Amino acid sequence: MNTLEVIKQLAKEKNMSIYELEETLGFGRNTIYQWSHRIPSIERVKKVADYFGVSLDYLTGRASEKNIKKLI
Repeated sequence: MNTLEVIKQLAKEKNMSIYELEETLGFGRNTIYQWSHRIPSIERVKKVADYFGVSLDYLTGRASEKNIKKLI
């Protein structure tokens, strides 16, 4: 899955739309949808990851688990 698909799934799990998420995070309308053809800033991606409580690797499709396991 790409980042937009992961965000859609996470939003669906919280029963919210992408538009509601954008409003909650203070993003402009269609900001997240534009990520399908534009590279987002790392600050915005971090803001989404923090909101959902997932790792950046999960959000960008680099990991299959939502959270990074502690090594200790």
